[in-house]
Amino acid sequence: ADADLNKNYQALRAKLSNSQKNILKRSQLGWIRERDQNCVSGTTVDVQCRLESTQDRNHWLIERLRECKTVGCKTAALDD
Repeated sequence: ADADLNKNYQALRAKLSNSQKNILKRSQLGWIRERDQNCVSGTTVDVQCRLESTQDRNHWLIERLRECKTVGCKTAALDD
């Protein structure tokens, strides 16, 4: 799931302007913080939680890629 996440993130990034790349990066960092808050307790990592969260984010990235290919990359959609 992590490999797919990185692949999809890079594919989306390649289609964006510099300002959109910055928005996506901010969004991705926020998602990582949220995932870690929800899926890590002390030193214990909930592997299932991380997997599901990563899969959800992958779906989100794939949807943004589809958007870029069909109607263009929507800046507002990147900040989620």
